[in-house]
Amino acid sequence: MVHEEKFFVWQDFDKSLRERDKCIQIAFDYTYAGTTKRVYMKRSYLDDFGGTKRRLQIKIRDTFSKKESTSIRPITENGEILDDFITNFETFFGPQPCTKIELDNIKYTVVKDVPWLDNLEISLEPLIGCPSIPSVDWKKEDPFAKYHWFVGDNNSRNLKVSKDDSSQCGISINGYNFVETSPYYCAREQDLDKFVAVVVEFSGEEEIGRMAISPIRVKRPTENRNDLLIFEERQEKFCKEKLNGNRYRILSYNVLAHLYNKTSLTKNEQKDQYYSYCPKEFQFDTYRYPLLLKEIHGYNADILFLQEVDVRLQRRFLIPFLKLKGYTSIFNCKENQVNEGLIIAIRDDRLYEDGNYTAKLSGLLKKRSNSDIMEFLKNKPESYEVISSRPSIIQIVHLRSVDDPNVQILAANTHLHYDPLFEDVKHLQAVLCVRYINDIIRQIKKSQKNCKIQVVFAGDFNFVPTSRAAKVLRNDLDLINNKEENIKREENNKNSTKTLNEQQQFSFFLLINWFFWTLFGNLFGANWLPKPLEDNNIEKIKVPFKFQCATGFPPYTNFTRAEGFTKDAFVGCLDYIWTFPETKVLKVIPFPDHNLVTKYGAIPSRIAPSDHLPIICEICIEGRNKSNLT
Repeated sequence: MVHEEKFFVWQDFDKSLRERDKCIQIAFDYTYAGTTKRVYMKRSYLDDFGGTKRRLQIKIRDTFSKKESTSIRPITENGEILDDFITNFETFFGPQPCTKIELDNIKYTVVKDVPWLDNLEISLEPLIGCPSIPSVDWKKEDPFAKYHWFVGDNNSRNLKVSKDDSSQCGISINGYNFVETSPYYCAREQDLDKFVAVVVEFSGEEEIGRMAISPIRVKRPTENRNDLLIFEERQEKFCKEKLNGNRYRILSYNVLAHLYNKTSLTKNEQKDQYYSYCPKEFQFDTYRYPLLLKEIHGYNADILFLQEVDVRLQRRFLIPFLKLKGYTSIFNCKENQVNEGLIIAIRDDRLYEDGNYTAKLSGLLKKRSNSDIMEFLKNKPESYEVISSRPSIIQIVHLRSVDDPNVQILAANTHLHYDPLFEDVKHLQAVLCVRYINDIIRQIKKSQKNCKIQVVFAGDFNFVPTSRAAKVLRNDLDLINNKEENIKREENNKNSTKTLNEQQQFSFFLLINWFFWTLFGNLFGANWLPKPLEDNNIEKIKVPFKFQCATGFPPYTNFTRAEGFTKDAFVGCLDYIWTFPETKVLKVIPFPDHNLVTKYGAIPSRIAPSDHLPIICEICIEGRNKSNLT
């Protein structure tokens, strides 16, 4: 709560802003006719305080239906009343600032730049075994604030927080039991059907702080106590231990952005949307986010490549949580005001960032080195329109080993265009990515001659292993027919032939359909149709080096085909982790049991937070003097 008779003011600490773009923020409690309400205001640094006074008077009048105007006077420590023409910044932060604000003969003490919590709530569903992180809006963060967690049987508005020396944390809530002090809380089995509350205790304050209570009771994410979430057995068997030395565990995961879930639709409307087999309650971000938090950190990966990360997810929950778990996260949003993007996260004790080279793919078309792509697109106006307007980016982060700075990794992350009717766009986007990776390697080597840089290029590529795009990344290195690689990487892929045949049949149908209508259009003068062009010409557009797929080609990484729900359904491999051929792949983490994937028809589901499965491998990366690098 705002302290009584205190007038809080904050300056703007954003160093990227010019002085004229900065604002002060004001907050205080005002009481009129027995009613107390909080008043907020944001005003420019350079506006005069007289204008701020008038805005405050109007706001108080409108908020309280007050007829008479409120007297407002800024008073310095020497008792001088400041003039109205002084700027807002000078009034509060100048050489002779006001220390009191008089509102209708009541003097408020001016308090500057103290930690301030604008809003606190528990917006995620409290699920047993999953992290619950409060949604916190700090005006000015208190880095030493403590988060005290409680559980109780009701969420009445009459609940009160009070100081209590008998409590382990020194604070109590009537009717609630204290459980722990931590930035997050994982509900326990004994908390089932109870409410969760959190109290934020500010440092150096006599006041208790702020409280928030979960709007719903704790529930179990599985139907039965001993049932497994889709990822738990996988983590327990293969990812329980962290790696060290020259071994690195790599994960790539499309976490499914909430903006693509049509959860606001009615049940009938949802039938024609994606994931109609999944009840809406399990599609909501408030349900999926706790599962994702539990899943993502539980693989103990050294480098995380995440796609479709909601802006809200990364800002409020994921990045703060990963920081607590020892990760540094780099988020880059897609272009064109799309509210999702990519994250590369690294374990702090193993790697550190040495540069971010993220770029928009459509912007790379303008580079002279990509003139062959532009030449190809001259005869593909529809494809050009798509590739030049999509918000797709490539996120590239230069990493170094904490223990051996000679170990350098260029981590590249992307999410290519989704539409199966534009396979050429995906192909060209992949080429743009690889060429740009090569540009960055050359740029780094200009200042570091003789350095060795390994590449890990991961993401949701939205093409299948038999596509031309996959072929160009392998640069004709046919891993599919390499028996030795198959034994190592595809031991669980018995169903892959059927899936790939389905994709080939679909591609053949599209080709025949395109050929027929193109021929028909030419005969009858339909010049709006694309000009006939041998698509094989696209294979002349090459990349500067070849990759191996470190995770192989499983039957699927995306599974959205449930019985009775075949509209826009898909089963296939779309996600890959590419490395240089000389990079030694130590292990590919097996996929979850297929019965878990299909337990509720398809994914996402009650036990699976995304329509994709994370792909994970362990690789060996040595320094420049080691023999495995060429």
